[in-house]
Amino acid sequence: MLRGVYYLIKNGTRSWACNRRTLSYFGFEQNNAVALTREEFSKYKLVQPTCVNNSLLRDSYTGKVYLVQNGKRRWVTNFAFARLKLNPNNVITVSYRLLDQIPEGEILR
Repeated sequence: MLRGVYYLIKNGTRSWACNRRTLSYFGFEQNNAVALTREEFSKYKLVQPTCVNNSLLRDSYTGKVYLVQNGKRRWVTNFAFARLKLNPNNVITVSYRLLDQIPEGEILR
């Protein structure tokens, strides 16, 4: 399980990696992560989060589950979660501050 928050750093930018699948997709391993000081971290421009398609994220504040598709988060109603046969074991809980960085898409009902 991912602990802490991981960012992909590339070409002077930092992009929050929303889960382990995202890190693996881009060829990164959690044990190769490097801790940065706040000063070092602030030198990188923050850009939109990076999430692979079909990542499932739960808002730690509201409890809503979102499916990330094409760079947008789509709220998944309980009915849609069951209809789409999504796996609750694949849901990662994240802070609403991180989740709010991902643009909202249409609700899945």
